[in-house]
Amino acid sequence: MGFLSYLGALISPKKFINRHIAFTAMWDNTSKFTDQTHLLSGSHLNHSSVGRYSRVGKNSKLTYVTVGNYTAIKNNADKREYI
Repeated sequence: MGFLSYLGALISPKKFINRHIAFTAMWDNTSKFTDQTHLLSGSHLNHSSVGRYSRVGKNSKLTYVTVGNYTAIKNNADKREYI
């Protein structure tokens, strides 16, 4: 799976349409977020969901995490929650 699961994020129109998503943000095809979510540069989502008006900091990596609405994740965070 690896690289292929992120292929959609590399060429995603969301990066060009939504001003809250940094060009270097990455997510796999199972991650979910809204148009009001802020994904800063270098942020990585892997099997995660981020709520409305939430912010994922620079170079943060979220794996198997559910983030609620109105939440801020600090820069360089590395959070893993396995189900």
